[in-house]
Parts: sequence; structure tokens; C-alpha cells
Amino acid sequence: MQKAEINRLQAEINKAESDLEDTTITSPFDGVILSLPAFEGGKVNPGEAVVEISHPNDFQLEGSIDEIDVLHITPGMNAFITIDAESSLNVSGVVEEISITPSVQQGVVSYSVTVGLESVPSVQLRDGLSAVAEIVIENSPNQIAIPLNAIRGPEDNPFVLIKTESAVENRAVRLGLSDDFWVSVVDGLDEGETILVQGKPIVGEEFNMRSLRRPRGR
Repeated sequence: MQKAEINRLQAEINKAESDLEDTTITSPFDGVILSLPAFEGGKVNPGEAVVEISHPNDFQLEGSIDEIDVLHITPGMNAFITIDAESSLNVSGVVEEISITPSVQQGVVSYSVTVGLESVPSVQLRDGLSAVAEIVIENSPNQIAIPLNAIRGPEDNPFVLIKTESAVENRAVRLGLSDDFWVSVVDGLDEGETILVQGKPIVGEEFNMRSLRRPRGR
């Protein structure tokens, strides 16, 4: 047998061995099989999935953001997730992706958002669970926060009503971050002071040292 023929046959053997190895599909990670559409003896077309696998501790929350808020959200922002099935369970996460394509339903425009969840060893999460995410746009730690309806006066000169031992006085304040319910006070208010909200006294200690974060998305 000539050397060229030997080389040709060896090449065919090598290809056959390579093809045999390609018939074994190996997952890149350990996980749980969610679906197995392929079956022994069946035909698989190019690009067709043969198995769907989920990592047991690698979950993502897929939700939507209103068009009013979407421009304030960027990948990498922190999020706090509450699982509906276990309301006492709070999970942290990070915004991974924001769709550039809108979804319009009954005239309401929204954008899909993907938030990656940290693993929760004490609870086995499952696909399809409902959850709510609060995405942190900005935060202002170690500042006093008071109810938004305690603020009086024009926007460029806000003040609050302070209850003292003998009277009620106006106190100019400098405001910081705000959401629909709370506003941080950068200057003008001290811990322990009593403010008036709609005529009802509320002790300032109840509201100090809160880190504001704006709830966004579901």
C-alpha cells in the first residue's frame, strides 16, 4: 500500500473520530434540564435547540420600565428584588440589559429590562415566579428624610414648620434627592426636631438616616 493511500485512510479515520466526538453534546455548566425537545433517532436541524438547561442559582428577572423612567436607568445599577411568593425574601441584583425596542400596549410605552439576581442558597427559586424590583437611581445615605408633603413654600425657597416648646416656626431648608413620597434634607433640619405634616406633628427621629431610593419597574 502506497504512503499516500495510508495518509488518506488515516485522515478518514481522524475525521470519523472527530465526527463521533461531535455527537456528544456537553453543557458548559452544571444545571437542571428544563426541556428536551430532541430524541434518539430524531432529526435535528441546524440552529435548533436540543436541550434547555438552567443554572440552579443563576436567575434573571425580566420586567418592564415605563418610558418616563427608562432614560434614568443604565446597566450596572443596583436593584432590590422582592419575590411575591416569599415577601420576606429580599434579593439584591444588578441591571444587566435594557431593550432599545419599545413595547406598546393600549397606548402605554414600556421597555423590557433584565436584572441579574444574586443566588439565594436558603430558597430554591423557580422559573416563572413573579417579583418586583426597586432600581437605585441615586442614593443619599446618612441624610435626614422627611415626607414630601411636609415641604412648604415655592420650589426655590422651601421651608418646613418646626414645632418648638412654645410656638411653631418656619425653617428654611435645602433639599436633596426626592421620590414621590420622601425628600432628603441637606441643610436646615436637625435630628430629633419635630416637623408638622398637614397639621399633624411628626417626630423628626422617625425619618432620619434613611437612604432614599426610588422604586422603579416590575
